[in-house]
Amino acid sequence: MGLISALKKLVHAGDAQANKAGDAALDADPLAVMNLENEQDATRIHDVEPQVRQIRGQMTALERQVAQEDDEIKQLSARVDAGLQRAEEVRKAGDEKSATDFESASADADNKLQEREKAHALTVKSYTNLQNLYKKATNDLHEANDRIAERQKKAVELGQKLAMSQVVM
Repeated sequence: MGLISALKKLVHAGDAQANKAGDAALDADPLAVMNLENEQDATRIHDVEPQVRQIRGQMTALERQVAQEDDEIKQLSARVDAGLQRAEEVRKAGDEKSATDFESASADADNKLQEREKAHALTVKSYTNLQNLYKKATNDLHEANDRIAERQKKAVELGQKLAMSQVVM
């Protein structure tokens, strides 16, 4: 058992030394660090872009659903108001049975209206959540692109400094 544990310690120590050597190489070469970071940001961009398109598609579908629900709510509200108004008119004319029928139909429409309004609130909440996800994802894309552009600018500046230092030598 002692030999195996000693070998494990030796392997771990070798790994640690290799990591230190790799870190030192990256510290010594700022261009390599910039390239590595650019590759990481490019990968993030590649991963996030399809998500942004998917979110945008879902938002478009929900926009249509919100508009449709708005129309349904307006129609139901108009039916409730019209039923109550008609009930009042026929009641004044002395037709209590028809007035009761209009009030009943109006109450049914009002129940449907309340259900639609609750469902509509959930749809709007979903849409708002998607908007927030979309904003975050697009901000992440812009930030990654900005970081890449900034690193490319620094790389050019480092290249110019290197060229100048070689001319001076």
